[in-house]
Amino acid sequence: MEWYKDSTGNELQVRYSKGFNADGTSTSDIYLIKADWSSITDEWLNITVQATFAEEGAFYMQISRMQDNAILVDINEPVIDMWRGVSSEDFVRPKWGIYRSLADGDSLRSEEEQVRFADFVVEKGTAGN
Repeated sequence: MEWYKDSTGNELQVRYSKGFNADGTSTSDIYLIKADWSSITDEWLNITVQATFAEEGAFYMQISRMQDNAILVDINEPVIDMWRGVSSEDFVRPKWGIYRSLADGDSLRSEEEQVRFADFVVEKGTAGN
């Protein structure tokens, strides 16, 4: 699961990859959301994400603007493959932040490279909680 701004700087995207085809090639990404980046620029947001990492996992994400509680993103995938591995040595490495492509360094804008976190919590839970 990836959440990032696209290389044009105009969209917030949440993309999902099913992993690999039987022949070993990568599958195409599925966009769970594409949102106008300007709707969250210079705003404090309340973001809730709940993920169940399993072959039949789940993913929930809601982003609301704190100023007026407007819901900007609402994703609810109750049955989604959130596990890529097949052995006990496989693991999940979640990431948070803004990700940019370095393929076109001239398109990076330093004024947009700050993410400020407040009340950030990551908790391990049990399925169904």
